[in-house]
Amino acid sequence: MERAVARGGVGLVLVSGDAAERTEGRFRRLCRERRVPLAALAQGAGVVDRAGLGRLIGRAPTAVAAVLDGNLARTVIDALVASGYRVEFLSGPERPHRP
Repeated sequence: MERAVARGGVGLVLVSGDAAERTEGRFRRLCRERRVPLAALAQGAGVVDRAGLGRLIGRAPTAVAAVLDGNLARTVIDALVASGYRVEFLSGPERPHRP
């Protein structure tokens, strides 16, 4: 999935509430670089764990999932926001803070 995000073929990344910090951080960086929206499912209406995320997409438990289709991604984003989840629209590479 990292390759798909890096290539720019992803409309939304979903991260489970119990994903490892390293995993979440890696995808946050990738999403920021590629300007892909990211939904951390530990914030907002309730925690969606790996098992729950897997059930939502009809797969085995997973820490990260992606929505490839842009139109479907917008629909999922709207549904997440309406349900109280926070979707982050990350805007380009992080730059070190310089005083």
